[in-house]
Amino acid sequence: MPRPRRRAEPFVLGPMADDYRPHALGYLLMCRDHDHDARAVFQSPVPGRQLRLQRIARAAQFYRVARALHRKPDDKATASDDRLAHYEKLLDVLDALPHNLPARGYVAAVETAETSITEAYGLTHRLTSLASKFLWLRFGSPILIYDSQARAALKMTTNDLSEFEDRWRRQFAHDAKRIEHACRELPRILDFVARSPNEHTQLRSAIDSPGFRERVLDHALWRVGAPVSA
Repeated sequence: MPRPRRRAEPFVLGPMADDYRPHALGYLLMCRDHDHDARAVFQSPVPGRQLRLQRIARAAQFYRVARALHRKPDDKATASDDRLAHYEKLLDVLDALPHNLPARGYVAAVETAETSITEAYGLTHRLTSLASKFLWLRFGSPILIYDSQARAALKMTTNDLSEFEDRWRRQFAHDAKRIEHACRELPRILDFVARSPNEHTQLRSAIDSPGFRERVLDHALWRVGAPVSA
């Protein structure tokens, strides 16, 4: 007798965080310490290739997707993780993606990038999370970052990208006012966060961008969906 299919858990909208200020500050610091340099890899003036590879490697480590580029992603990191040459193919794939890729829709964009990366590395396992994270670094909004902690926070029981996008966008619309209120507080503390006048300007520009608010929600999703320590 066939086993009954597990029903998906109902997605009941509620605030992901009552107070988004800690998440707004958390992403501001993440932007300062990680995302700004990683996104600069694809922005004019384009850095030299060696510096671009260094930043791609650091981003892969920070976003915990470096192992996914190996044939046995569950193995412990090896010395090859530190070889910049390992990221040459990834950088080439990202550079070759068409500029209008996000206009094709979120699911199509992620699947296109994932297929290109898996083929370049000769892999058979899925790279959905890695593809979405580097797509976001390449294009920014409206690309969404897909990972297990965000899925957990959104109470997903499947890996369906369409469902993820639907739940994520509904959650963002629900919490938009809370997020906006938190982000309005950030310019007041920039003098304490920025380490130089140039960084102050960069962070202020980042705060004013639409994608910043989306990443504040991501920060909340990662905290809510993080595994509980024993």
